[in-house]
Amino acid sequence: MIHLVLAALIAATPATFPQALAQAKTGDTVQLSGNFGALVVQKAPPGVSIDASGAAFTYVYLSGLSGLTWSGGTFAPVDWHGGFYVLNSQDITVSGLSTRDAGSWPGFSARKSSNITLGASRFDRPSIGITIEEVSGGTVSGNSVVGASIDGIDIAGSHGLRVVLNGLSGNIPAPGVHADGIQLWSLAGEAPTSDIYVGQNLVFGHTQGVTAFPGNGGYDRITFDGNTVIGDEPQGIALYGARASTVENNRVMTLPVSNYEATVNVVGADAATVVCGNTVAAAAKLPARTEPACK
Repeated sequence: MIHLVLAALIAATPATFPQALAQAKTGDTVQLSGNFGALVVQKAPPGVSIDASGAAFTYVYLSGLSGLTWSGGTFAPVDWHGGFYVLNSQDITVSGLSTRDAGSWPGFSARKSSNITLGASRFDRPSIGITIEEVSGGTVSGNSVVGASIDGIDIAGSHGLRVVLNGLSGNIPAPGVHADGIQLWSLAGEAPTSDIYVGQNLVFGHTQGVTAFPGNGGYDRITFDGNTVIGDEPQGIALYGARASTVENNRVMTLPVSNYEATVNVVGADAATVVCGNTVAAAAKLPARTEPACK
């Protein structure tokens, strides 16, 4: 005899959400509606989905969770949590977020977690669109960051990530800030950032492009592949102190009115690092440059 277990759709408002989540079982979806303000979730059954497409928040804070899927929601950040914050969690999938005028706060942050997936989300006018720190495994794909005052996407002390098909545009850099579209770095006292694939992203505006600057042990097995950067800072594509890495088929162009010429810089890499197929468009003081095709 075959027993079928049907997944449930459980409606929840701010008043009923704790009870709704407590009764949910693996495979169920909790569907939110209303204005939740700040929502903290520290306990949920694994395999539960939360559909927040009809809900609004100042922020959502997930801590100590496993196997949760979250979709949708509009966010108006008011503090360091930003719009959506994931801490000490694993196997978390998030999509469809929308933050508007985030101001001094980030859009999405994940820290000290593993297997984090973020997709199809839009972050308008944040300080930093997406922050990934001390995360192992996951994907950041198909997101849009518009008007960031610092960086589009930051990845620090992390390993085994794919960062693909994101759009980062319209930066409004804060005074004294050298904005980056996507920036990697390693953390002091930890294993160097490693096994990061950054590919097919678009960076456009008053910003540097896809960068990983020197320090804290460099980088291992980093790939910058097929990104397009149109900016007004010199570091269009930059990778410093890398080992066994690849910088290939990226396109870099300088905005028409710029004080600098954007280019590709790979510095201090080991002999196992491959640089090929990158193109740099001519600018005021910079001739066009096309590297040999990748083998």
